[in-house]
Amino acid sequence: MDFKFFPKDSFSCPVCSHVLRDPVSIPCGHSFCNGCLKSFWDKNEKKEDYKCPVCTCIFNPRPHPYRNLLVADLVENLKSVMSSPTEDRSAKPGDVVCDVCMEKIQRAILSCLTCMASYCESHVQPHRQSEALKRHKLVGPIDDLQQRICSSHQKPLEFFCKKDCMFTCSLCVVTKHSGHEQELAEDQKMTTQQVLRNSPEKQTDYDREKELRIVLLGRSGTGKSAVGNRILGREVFRAEYNSASVTAKCEKRSAEIDGWRVIVVDTPGFFNPRLSNDEVSQEVQRCIEMTSPGPHVFLVVVKIPHFTEKDREIVNIVKKLFGEKITSRILIIFSHGDRLKDTIEEFIKCNEGLETLIKQCNDKYHVFNNVAIGYPETLNFYRIIDQIMLENGGRFYNEMKKMRRKMSRCLKVLLLRGKAA
Repeated sequence: MDFKFFPKDSFSCPVCSHVLRDPVSIPCGHSFCNGCLKSFWDKNEKKEDYKCPVCTCIFNPRPHPYRNLLVADLVENLKSVMSSPTEDRSAKPGDVVCDVCMEKIQRAILSCLTCMASYCESHVQPHRQSEALKRHKLVGPIDDLQQRICSSHQKPLEFFCKKDCMFTCSLCVVTKHSGHEQELAEDQKMTTQQVLRNSPEKQTDYDREKELRIVLLGRSGTGKSAVGNRILGREVFRAEYNSASVTAKCEKRSAEIDGWRVIVVDTPGFFNPRLSNDEVSQEVQRCIEMTSPGPHVFLVVVKIPHFTEKDREIVNIVKKLFGEKITSRILIIFSHGDRLKDTIEEFIKCNEGLETLIKQCNDKYHVFNNVAIGYPETLNFYRIIDQIMLENGGRFYNEMKKMRRKMSRCLKVLLLRGKAA
């Protein structure tokens, strides 16, 4: 462990210069050992004005110090680090991961409720050293931190709408949930399953059967099958990393993940030169039957670094087949993330039309690395899925029957247009 990340005075009492013991704070914000502050003020000769030993701020009458739980937790973390300098802090299954680590993913030790991000012991240091960041609220690591951000307004999900059975931000309360009964989202551990249990009249198969159904969509050769393997955690689909499409028929695979049955249906690639329009139409209809009574999430796979007009057309095809409401269920998946030269945000900005496509899908996207397999990568994927489920009340997409009659006709027209492009 490199102790240079822990400045000497970060957790020291200004009075005794030792590591804080039973830390307390006073109204000006400075912290001291409880015993040291009491002795310092007891020696005050005037017994009228009480000064802060650091900033000399004057208090009258003598303020009552309050126990600083946050500083106490930080001191305990520091002691733990110092007592086990060789401890392996790599993220393992079940750990909260650092949102900044890029190569070797470390276990997060703190989460910032201002930044809405979690940090390992190295990357949390700016919050301890920078005067601007010291005002941020640091708490113990929270595993569902990203689920507390509204995808529409990028604000914390501070409320829970009882009518629609979903978490909302302050702007959602005014716009989408006006007049609905709200309560504070105080339960930090509440999951999709718990939300549904709190509203029995809205329980669906997602809660009763503990089943999650996912459909993979995309043009030929984007790596859909490899994405399916990554989601299920094992090689169940035939995947080849080339430009040709491997999947010619709908394939259904499943796995038990954290007590849930996760079902993934892989579909033939759109604009596949090997299949006729009738064959594609038939497979799309079979895909619907294989996800009966309906899918929960549609994944549209885009291959890095090749984003084309046909990729953008996929979402239009899906919207025409299943209705405009389908966008709330679409998650854009970027495959071959190992080919990124810059950040995914830079890649999105540099590709005309991609940013618009992302916004159509409520800014929901995720990157999969097709070379190196990483647990945090899959963990973050399921966090986004859970957020989509929360926003849709845990219900599967139920517009399938209405749109089924239009499928064959619409699909043929759109595919002919795509092949001619």
